[in-house]
Amino acid sequence: MIQQPKLKQILYQSTNSLTLWLLFLAVCGFFYVFNSTQLPFSIPNLSKYLEGLSSLENKVFYPPEYVFKLLETLGQKGREIYKNLLLLDLSFPLV
Repeated sequence: MIQQPKLKQILYQSTNSLTLWLLFLAVCGFFYVFNSTQLPFSIPNLSKYLEGLSSLENKVFYPPEYVFKLLETLGQKGREIYKNLLLLDLSFPLV
């Protein structure tokens, strides 16, 4: 028969393993939703409005003129998508 402390250790390890797997699946799901779907806040949907420009997250440094050009290029609909993307992106640390 397994001793009580060993049983607790085995249960603790299996719980940690399950938690890590669930966290891994949540992160993978998060990346999939943002990068591979056509949802209103997804990167592929935003790319339709970028017209060859890269979003601010893809640049380390950018001048203010680039930001104005990007926002102008996006137009009203693209700015709305970008805003939703950034708002949902803030939820990533919760995952």
